[in-house]
Amino acid sequence: MKKIISLILIVSFLLAPSILLTSCSDNLAPDGQAIPKDMKIASNTALVDYLLFVPESWLIDMQTSTTLVHASESDLSSVQIKSEKLNDTVKDYDSWWAEYKSGIEKIGTVKYLSQLENKVVNGISARKSVYEITMDKLVLDTEKGGTTIEKFTYKCMVIGIIRNGSMYVFLYTSLNDTTKENGDLYTANMSSVDKIIDNFRFTDKLYPGEDYIVDEEAPEGMKIASNYDIVDYLLYVPEGWIVDIRNGLTMAHVSESDMSSIQVGQWNLTASTKNYEKWWEEYKKQIGLVAKVEYSDPELVDTKVFGFDSKKAEYTITTDTQTYKCMLTATMARGSVYVIVYTSTVDNYDTHLSDVNKIIENFKFN
Repeated sequence: MKKIISLILIVSFLLAPSILLTSCSDNLAPDGQAIPKDMKIASNTALVDYLLFVPESWLIDMQTSTTLVHASESDLSSVQIKSEKLNDTVKDYDSWWAEYKSGIEKIGTVKYLSQLENKVVNGISARKSVYEITMDKLVLDTEKGGTTIEKFTYKCMVIGIIRNGSMYVFLYTSLNDTTKENGDLYTANMSSVDKIIDNFRFTDKLYPGEDYIVDEEAPEGMKIASNYDIVDYLLYVPEGWIVDIRNGLTMAHVSESDMSSIQVGQWNLTASTKNYEKWWEEYKKQIGLVAKVEYSDPELVDTKVFGFDSKKAEYTITTDTQTYKCMLTATMARGSVYVIVYTSTVDNYDTHLSDVNKIIENFKFN
């Protein structure tokens, strides 16, 4: 699941315009307490029993049972929180840390800077560890063309918090490599991360909020996923799907155990992307920066979306240990290109195709 979440975010960053976010009225959080100055709520209060506040300028990527945010479009330093029930394997801080270390050591070379130091979060005794992990990454060679594999080092701080029979994992990850252009972003963002931790708090109940109002015009068995106050289209997904993002980017996935996802993003057309072929070449350049991609032949085929002549493409994206299959639909209308991307593991791809086709069939402009 970790790998497909990473892939979802790769596609999200390619699609995302400047993300628009709103804050609660009267500067109060759903629990009635004040939102910290110059911060906003990042967690989905209908799904998780905690409030995560981040600086107003930070961008929210995921609001499911996992909360994920990053610093800016040019700085992907991120904070992530997820939780899991304690079990026979993970029953205390020592067993959790042993399993966590085993996982990260499979994906890179790890150097531990500190392990299981005492830390207090929201009045709860927790454990903090800091490590560096070096991994291979595909990089586009703009001079010679093609891609090369370079090593990148990231510095991470992970905090484990045991509460009410669950382990809550807070992870801060940032580039920490002075040989790269951006250098040590870990230190640069540390004051913001400290503020995020200081203002983190648990809640005693969930707060569904206005996002869960039923849309009476939705097709049978579906619900609205897009935010019609922000975007000029309507995206409906099956009622059982989980809506992650409802701002300038719309994103939803199948379930907590199946991260197969649908995303919709929008670009303004320019002189260099004025037709499908030119736009497609630009899109391929961008996605080639972050993954190994293989495209179907022919790459673009004709299709229709809400009566508009559109294009469809299928391709696979390969990470270190997994291959994902994607279906992209692009529609040029109203001076923009609207892009719908379905992403799933190869094994699950066909399972959800009928739902995805129904999603696309019911996509419309408002």
